[in-house]
Amino acid sequence: MQGEISFDEVQDKDMNKIYQTLSKRQKNVFDLLCTGKQSVADITIALGYGDPRSCIRDLREKSITVNDEWIDAGDGVKFKRFWIDSDMRSCEALSVGEILDLPAFNNTRYGRR
Repeated sequence: MQGEISFDEVQDKDMNKIYQTLSKRQKNVFDLLCTGKQSVADITIALGYGDPRSCIRDLREKSITVNDEWIDAGDGVKFKRFWIDSDMRSCEALSVGEILDLPAFNNTRYGRR
């Protein structure tokens, strides 16, 4: 169930108006980033998008603050996690079971049918 985003004005722009200009993919990435910190792999698994970094770039170009941090996983492996700070979410957070039931997980490649 999706409701109206309750954000204060960001850089003199109404977030609800900005949200309405987003494409479906951008809205999906936005909604997921509002639920907490996500790596590119997390976003890909949850939404089934091959490389969501362009959506993150597009969100930033529309004056949406997408935070990020580098994570050192050891053995020279580093990756970024992204998130959007929000007091209220634009959608309800999905449970692990709901994420696993998404079409991206419903195939034999992940051992599910």
